[in-house]
Amino acid sequence: MRSYSTPGWRVWRVAVVLLALVAGHATVALAGDAVDDVVERAIEAAVRSAFGPGIEVAVEALQVAGQVQGEVVAQPEAGARTGVPARFLLFEGRTRVGTATATLRVSGLRVRARRDLLRDLPLAEADLEEGHAELTGLTFQRLPQLSDVRGAQLVRPVVAGETLTAMVVRIPPVVRVGDMVRATIRVGAVEVSAMVMAAGSGRVGDVVRVRGTATKQFLQARVTGRGAVEVLQ
Repeated sequence: MRSYSTPGWRVWRVAVVLLALVAGHATVALAGDAVDDVVERAIEAAVRSAFGPGIEVAVEALQVAGQVQGEVVAQPEAGARTGVPARFLLFEGRTRVGTATATLRVSGLRVRARRDLLRDLPLAEADLEEGHAELTGLTFQRLPQLSDVRGAQLVRPVVAGETLTAMVVRIPPVVRVGDMVRATIRVGAVEVSAMVMAAGSGRVGDVVRVRGTATKQFLQARVTGRGAVEVLQ
């Protein structure tokens, strides 16, 4: 992968150009693909992006409606969960071209409580266990890792065996409003990065707004680590 670093005021112009090139290339690349295959890949990518690396996704009972003619991005509707039918909006660039419904079987690494735990008490290593399991009935969001929750506090009591999610663990943000962060955009084999300002706070996996220091234009970016984000396409 070829990587470039550029001043913050230029990253937006570069991002727009790269995304336009991708949009123009997608239809040609996918001319012979079946619509279901295209949508299935888009849904898998969306779920992996939401949960984070190291998960396995199986798309079942897929139904597609609309006019899908090229590469699409799948966006889950609010409240979508694993293990039950979930609805996705399908976009080609910024244009909505259809919808899809599917049941997602997801498995991956998760942290769960070894015993019943009370709220507001710091979590200790002895309270937790990490392992690979099927992730059923969970909303599409990154699962905390053991390093995230060690020493954190619960916002409500949990029972033994319950998977710990960002909804029940109080995890401090790694990007805060006003922080200067490194924003990266990847398109094919090209990577561009720049220092930008965060206009929102978030934990790893959250989506925040960022802007260049010499422009008022905002872009959406996913938090990838402390002081680091990836611009969403």
